[in-house]
Amino acid sequence: EQYLGRYREATARDAQNATPADARVISRAIEPIMPSFPKKIPTMVVATLAAFLVSLSTVIARELLSGRAVSASGAGAPDMPQGPRSPAFAAKEEDLAEDGVAQPQPAQRRERVAGLLTHAGRVGQFRLDARDPAGSATELAELVGEAADGLAPRLLVLEGTDDATTSARALGRMLAGRSRCILIDLSEVTSRTAPGFSELLSGEAMFSDIIQRDAGSRLHIIHAGRAGRDAVVDAPDLIELALGALAETYDHVLVSASASDDIAFLAPLAGLVQAGLVTAGHIGNGHAVEAAYRLTDIMKGPVALVLEADEAMAGAALAEAST
Repeated sequence: EQYLGRYREATARDAQNATPADARVISRAIEPIMPSFPKKIPTMVVATLAAFLVSLSTVIARELLSGRAVSASGAGAPDMPQGPRSPAFAAKEEDLAEDGVAQPQPAQRRERVAGLLTHAGRVGQFRLDARDPAGSATELAELVGEAADGLAPRLLVLEGTDDATTSARALGRMLAGRSRCILIDLSEVTSRTAPGFSELLSGEAMFSDIIQRDAGSRLHIIHAGRAGRDAVVDAPDLIELALGALAETYDHVLVSASASDDIAFLAPLAGLVQAGLVTAGHIGNGHAVEAAYRLTDIMKGPVALVLEADEAMAGAALAEAST
């Protein structure tokens, strides 16, 4: 019935006397001159903010994954002072002076020390040459070898001289020029004005809070912190975990201390590193030689003196002549 009724209405409209449909024109359609969508200004603002956020996230992610840290403005670690001379070595020179015996010539002293260096192969030599960083890095790799855990090598560097060309900082700068290197400064003169390694071990700071950038190089530095270096060595288990975390991020991890430190302070550190270095500068540095031999008694890894390039070659020649 419904379809039949619709059919009848349709046929009735086709007749000549059919009633016209009740339709009215309200307003005529006019084509707009200006586009109403999309809105240009809001779209540009949203796109700019989105691009800025994506770029910021990319930079932060790359910075965190690479292990780099921004150095504090105006921060600069003080230079390492020369450690006190060996009492035995100084007393021996005083006795010779009082007896009226002439002091040994530098060549004789170097030959004597070179014989000690080659005795039983306990202490080696490492040539630090800023003019040939690739050769120095290769020599250091051969000396240290690969770590048993597959991580980056961890080295204990004792400051036995005030020669800036063979200091722990100079070694770190040389390594940082070719790889990622971090120096943990536990010397006696380290700054206590900013958080450092002690605050990291106590849970008061994170790595990003204590890592600083060395001025003029890519070397990263961590100081002992406000609590001092004694608070650091009191927690050897936490030091091992922290050094392991740094070894996963960096290619070289250096721990710096003074050559005049006693065995009680150095023993916890020596058990956590792969090799030991003592900065001597020249081959006649008796204080550094004594510190190197003390270091061989408390660690299993290799121990070597850090010498200038010319001094290392001269020492090798003297050692061969003495044998």
